[in-house]
Amino acid sequence: MSTEFLHYAPSRGEIMARINGAIVADREGPATEYALRNLEDRGIFFIQPGVRVYEGMVVGECNKDLDINANVCREKKLTNMRASHLEALVHLQGVRKLSLEDSLEWLEFDEWLEVTPESLRIRKKVLPQNQRSVNKQEVI
Repeated sequence: MSTEFLHYAPSRGEIMARINGAIVADREGPATEYALRNLEDRGIFFIQPGVRVYEGMVVGECNKDLDINANVCREKKLTNMRASHLEALVHLQGVRKLSLEDSLEWLEFDEWLEVTPESLRIRKKVLPQNQRSVNKQEVI
């Protein structure tokens, strides 16, 4: 698929696939800023805190070439001893918003794109984590 057509040309071989894996939600619930902040070093996210996710939904792009399952719904344990000034200084890095064309380009053979009037969501074809192939997966 393309948004612009320049000209016909001879075949140049296989189309390059993406080299990075996906960060996949491993449970249903709202994504929390605490969980996303702790997973920031694993890659770039496509969702904001507060977005409802479900098992098998792709929530970001991993730095490695493996797909990783991550708990983006984890909440912080509340205690009496807390340094409130430290929490106020830490913010999430930018979130990558994918357009329809970017989402289609990003897809792999084991993923689907859900298009709704409110959002674009990438998900795995097989949602349950224990039924997906383990050859391109890492669990954290």
